[in-house]
Parts: sequence; C-alpha cells; structure tokens
Amino acid sequence: MDLKLSKEAVSCDMLLHEANLEQTVDFEISLPDYFPEIVRILKCTLTSKIISVQSSGDRVTVDGEAVARMLYVCADGRPSCFEQVSAFSKYCEVKNLGESDCVSVRAKTEYVNCRAISGRKAEAHGALSVSFKCMGKRRLELVSAAEGEGIQLKSKSIQRSEFVGDCERTFFMSETVTIDESRERIGTLIRTGAFAVADEIKIINNKIMIKGELNVTAVYIAAKDETEVCTLTHSMPLNQILELDGVNDRCVGETELSVISLDVIPRTDAAGDLRLLDISASVSAFMRMSEPRETVLVTDAYSTTARLELQREHAELLRHADSFSDTLLCKESLDVSATAISKI
Repeated sequence: MDLKLSKEAVSCDMLLHEANLEQTVDFEISLPDYFPEIVRILKCTLTSKIISVQSSGDRVTVDGEAVARMLYVCADGRPSCFEQVSAFSKYCEVKNLGESDCVSVRAKTEYVNCRAISGRKAEAHGALSVSFKCMGKRRLELVSAAEGEGIQLKSKSIQRSEFVGDCERTFFMSETVTIDESRERIGTLIRTGAFAVADEIKIINNKIMIKGELNVTAVYIAAKDETEVCTLTHSMPLNQILELDGVNDRCVGETELSVISLDVIPRTDAAGDLRLLDISASVSAFMRMSEPRETVLVTDAYSTTARLELQREHAELLRHADSFSDTLLCKESLDVSATAISKI
C-alpha cells in the first residue's frame, strides 16, 4: 500500500509530577532574660523560607526554615514579640526527571497553635504544606496531510499555542532602609511581609526582561511610646533577565513572581538609635512561554480503493486567548463594637 503521510511536530507543556507534602514544626520557646515575661499571648504566626532546591537523579530536595513569631502582653500591659527559627528538609521522588525540566517548590502555612507554659516558656506547634511541581515538554506528531491509494481527508485548521518552554530563576535582593526622623524609632519588630509585582515584560531572542518592584511592609512597636504600633512600607526596584532557548518577540505567556524568603533586621544608626532596617529577600520568577501557531490537522479519512483503519490519539492543544493585567481592590469590614479603640 503506497500511502504517504505528512506529520507536524507539536510541543505541549506536560505536568510530570505534582505533590503536596506536610511538614510539621514544633517550637519550645524559652525567653532570654532581657525579654519581659508572658502574661497573655495575643497571636502566633508561622512563616516559611525556601533556602535551596536541589535535583539529583529521581529526587528533588528542598531545605528551608520555619519562623514562629509570638506576640504577647507583658506584666505592665506593653506588647512584646519573640521570634524563633527551625530548619526543615523535605524531598520528593520524581521518575524520569530530565535536566531541562522545570522544578518549582513552594511552602505555605497550614496552621499554628501556641500556648504559654510559664512566664518565660511557651510551645508552638504548626504545619507547613510543601508543594512540588515538575513541568516538562512533550512532543507529538500529528497527521496534517496524506496522499496515495485514493485517500480522502477531512481536515480542520486550528489556532493553537506552540509550547516553547518554561523556566524558573531565584534571585536575591537587599537594601538598607533608613527610618525618617519624623517617624518613631523601632522598639520591637512585630511583623514583616513582602510581595513582588511585574510591571513590564519584554521579550527578545532567547531572553525575557522583567521590570517590577518588591513591596515590603514592616510593623513595629515604637521605642519611645511602647503602646504605639507603627507601619513602614518600602518599594525596591526589580530588574531581572531570564534566559529561555527558543523564545522570541512573538511569544506570549504567563509570569509568576513569588517571595520565597524574607529577612528584615533592625540595626542601629550612627546615633545608636534603631532607625535602620536591613532588608534581604529571595524572589522566584517563573515563566511559561508559548508561540501562536496555525495548524491543519486530519480529523477523519477514508480510501476509495482500499480498506483503511484509523488509529486515534487524544491530544490537548491549548491556545493563548488573551493577555491582561488588572489591579483588584479588596475590602473588609470588622465588627469592633464590643471593643473600645483609641488608636489604629
């Protein structure tokens, strides 16, 4: 049978492995002598830091830290805060993991409980959810044309996205921020947080340029008036270049920026006051890129001269429909009618 088939190679994004593993953490807190004793615990928070991710053979290992921060009231009614760190390590087995495959690891807090044992001791128990996601490229050969042996074809033209690749890069950012003289100096740091935003993305041959900012928030108790809680926000410029073979200015895709670790440490200035904040953060940039293509596929066929047997294979071809960027405003109302509030 003289039948000639023409095939088109199609690249698709494929999920190789995905797993969510629980990491329990326990803290036995003993306050140093220079910290006031615990009268009542107001709140305990648990945050995570991803220190390193390593792939070796069929195993992906992540090393990180869990940070417990306990906010409490001492004997004279003043708030105070104590922080303790616990290291953890978690691994996941992934079969057939290639060198070019992309591995993404994230950690988030599931819960945390804290209770005071005595005036100087407390214990906290919590859990982190560590998620592993491994992505790779799958190549398919789809029949686009055929000739010979009286073959008759039913074809369909589709718009699809040719998967180019995905990549992830973690980069380090640091800066020292000076608190203005018009603001209260730092007494005790209560809480820190950060999020990264991509404002502009440019694509040239084999490179992706990202411009954006890292927004950091620090909440602290004032040194002069220990009943006053202050909030400081700071923006750090973000400029990074990611390399991805095959990407060009026709490509479109998705961008995800995640803060995987954050350290905010108060420092003294030349006058001896806590007016400096050393900010250091690790930000992960994940990119998944594809190129718009038009493909003609054979959906059915028969022969006028011979018996024809068709073999079908299911293939999921995605199309990037549109790109958009928007800012969403979230509002929430709290009922504080049972509490007398003098200052926020």
